[in-house]
Parts: sequence; C-alpha cells; structure tokens
Amino acid sequence: RFKPEDLFQIETQLHSFVTWDKHDEDVPKGDVGEVKKVIVKEGRLSVRFPKGTWKFKISQLKMYHLQPGHLVHWQKCDEDIERGDIGEVVRRAEKGNRFSVQWPQGNWVMKPIELEKVAFQR
Repeated sequence: RFKPEDLFQIETQLHSFVTWDKHDEDVPKGDVGEVKKVIVKEGRLSVRFPKGTWKFKISQLKMYHLQPGHLVHWQKCDEDIERGDIGEVVRRAEKGNRFSVQWPQGNWVMKPIELEKVAFQR
C-alpha cells in the first residue's frame, strides 16, 4: 500500500501525448512523445519520441493539446480529405513526428502541427 504522502496526482496516463519543456539533438523543440511507462518509484515517465525512448521527470513534461481519440480538422485539404472533414487521432505514428488519423475516407499519417482540435468532442 502507498502512504497518502507518497501519492501525487498527474493528468498524464499511459499513451498520453506529451512534449518536453526542454529540447536537445535527440528531442528537438516541437516533437511530440507518447508515454509508454509510468515508473512510480522514480517519479518518472518513460516517453517514446521519434528518435528514441527516455525517462523524464513528470514536472518536465506537458500534455500536448491533442490526444488519442480527439476529433480534428486538417488545416489543409486535398482530393482525399476535403475541407471540413473530421478525423480522429488514433496514435502516434512509428516514424517521425506524426500522428495516425482516421478520416471517413481512410487512415493517413499527418504532422500534429497541421491538425486542429474540433470545438466539440465526444
């Protein structure tokens, strides 16, 4: 059992998308990572970024404004995804700083910076 003084509340959970409040050559500014493991004894989270997985203090991470399950618009449009189409963020893509998004016409991998959260959510 945990003692009450050993517990602390965090909004970050497994598979949450986060950014690091610093940056370096391994985690460039703007890269989005995915929480892969909560290491309670160390008070750290294991986070996978495009270039690898590292442990971070919880205080060094910020929740990204988009999370799995969020509904989004693409800030652009083309013959596959029309202006106004709504997609759902599924996961962080395996390679690069990209998200997998399910659209009515199929699944595409997209840059998070090009996605806009829809005003309403489920």
